[in-house]
Amino acid sequence: KRVTYRLGLTKNTEPDKIETDIRKILSEEKQYRFSMTANLHGRECCHARKPECDKCLLKDLCSYGRTSRM
Repeated sequence: KRVTYRLGLTKNTEPDKIETDIRKILSEEKQYRFSMTANLHGRECCHARKPECDKCLLKDLCSYGRTSRM
């Protein structure tokens, strides 16, 4: 939820609506892998509090990472 929002892939906060948005972007075969990867990224780097933007490989794609250089 947090990762997809910060990357600008959705403006929704409800899981069902986020899933609908992601389904519009990704093919069915890529959705599961994306979900697992996004969840892992959220746990390891893109924390709700004190995200580690300086270590993030996606920071240039992320509006949050571009504006909040830690």
